[in-house]
Amino acid sequence: MRNNYLFLVSYGFLLSFAHDAQAQTNFRPGYVLPLAGDTLHGEVDSREGRLNAQRARFRTSAEAPVTTYSPAELKGYGLTAENRHYRSLPVAVGGAASKPYFLEILVDGPASLFFMRDSEQREMYYVASAKLPLAPLEHGMQQEVKNGQTYMREQKTYRNMLAAALAGCPVVQGQLPRLPFQENALRKIVSLYNSDCAGYQPLRPQPGATTTHVTWGLMAGAVQHRLSYTGFPYKDGETTHQTHSGLAVGPVFQVSSSRVSQRLSLGWACSTSPKSMRLKATVEIPTVLLGSASATASTSLTCAFP
Repeated sequence: MRNNYLFLVSYGFLLSFAHDAQAQTNFRPGYVLPLAGDTLHGEVDSREGRLNAQRARFRTSAEAPVTTYSPAELKGYGLTAENRHYRSLPVAVGGAASKPYFLEILVDGPASLFFMRDSEQREMYYVASAKLPLAPLEHGMQQEVKNGQTYMREQKTYRNMLAAALAGCPVVQGQLPRLPFQENALRKIVSLYNSDCAGYQPLRPQPGATTTHVTWGLMAGAVQHRLSYTGFPYKDGETTHQTHSGLAVGPVFQVSSSRVSQRLSLGWACSTSPKSMRLKATVEIPTVLLGSASATASTSLTCAFP
C-alpha cells in the first residue's frame, strides 16, 4: 500500500508603499470630551481592540503635539469620519475592581449598548437604561455535572439582563427568548426599544452595524515552498525534502470584518506554477509600518498536488 504524505509550508512577504504613513499611528478626524469645558476637535489616533478602550491619543492638528488621555481624564472621544464614539464608564473586568474604560457606543439613547475588548482580547457587551445601571451581557458555555456525567450548557444570562433593562416593552420582551448572542441582533433589539417604546429619535446617525466584506482579485508574485515527502518509494522512517522557488499566479479571495479589525483580513488563494497546483490559506496583517512604507507579512499552509 502506498502511503504518501505531502506537507508544504510557504512564507511570503509583501512590501507596499503608503503615502503619509507614520510608524504606529493612525490619526483620523475626531474629538475629545474633557471633564470640564468645551469639546476639543482635531485628530484622534484610531487603534484596534483593547487600545481604544484604554487610552485616547489626540492632537489639534497634524503639526501639534500629541496628548494621551486615560479614561479617567475624559468623558469620552470619537472618530467622526468613521462614526465611532466612546464613552468613559466604570466596569469591572476579570474580577478586578471597577475602573473607567472607554466603551464603544453601539446604540445610544434611553437604552444604550456598549462594546469593549479587554486586555485578554475578550469581547464584552454592556447594556444600560433608566431601569438598569450599566450591566454586562454574559454569554458562554458552563460545565455541569448530572448523574455522574459532565455536560456543557450554554449560558444565556444576557437575555435576563436585557429583559430588566428593556422592561415594559412587549414587542421587545416577546423576542428575547429567541434572541441570539450576536452583535447585530443586540443592536436591533436595543434600537427597537428606543424607537417603539421610548419614542426616541436620535439626533445623529447611530453607529453602523458590524459589516463583513468579501473581495476577490488576481495575485501574482514569487513563491518558495519546502516539500517533505514520506512513504513509497522510500523506506519507512525515511523522509526527503525539496525546495521549490518560482513565479505563481491565480485568484485570491479576502474576507474582512469591521468588528475583528479595521485593517485585518483573511485571504484564500489558489496559485499555479509550472510544476504543480497549490491551494493555500493566508492571514495578512498590514499593521507593520516602516517609515513611509507599510509591510504585509503572510504565512501559508499549502497542499501540493504534483
